[in-house]
Amino acid sequence: MCNDIENNLDETVIPSFTEDDIVNIDRHYNEQVHQVRDANIQDGHSSDSESENIEQLYETLDYNELINEHMLNIERLYLKLHDYNSIEIIPNNTPSTMEQITEYTHLKRSKRLFYFYEIDPIISNDRENLREVISILSDNIQSISS
Repeated sequence: MCNDIENNLDETVIPSFTEDDIVNIDRHYNEQVHQVRDANIQDGHSSDSESENIEQLYETLDYNELINEHMLNIERLYLKLHDYNSIEIIPNNTPSTMEQITEYTHLKRSKRLFYFYEIDPIISNDRENLREVISILSDNIQSISS
């Protein structure tokens, strides 16, 4: 059955998700933020306008909120990783009865759906979060330099 292409056409592909993936997501996030921040070091320019100071305060608060959200996303991913890995799809022996085959297929699909409905949205949210942080940093740096 394993080498039979016709029988494996509907085989469910399980996405790989490990602790290394979470570490890489966090590392990439931090590298991008530091890269934008370091590339455009602030020159100590202080604004005389009160409205600009208030706007910078809102941007700083928004930035801090986004960083906290990223940290929560990483924590959620670690919790989801535990749940994801608890879905054990490797049978002790090769499924031989129709019931075992059905259970095996069901577990593989469940694990795949868990990834796409529980893990992938957190990763997407964190990716969008990173875009917002970079946008805030870029806008803040542009307003200082002008």
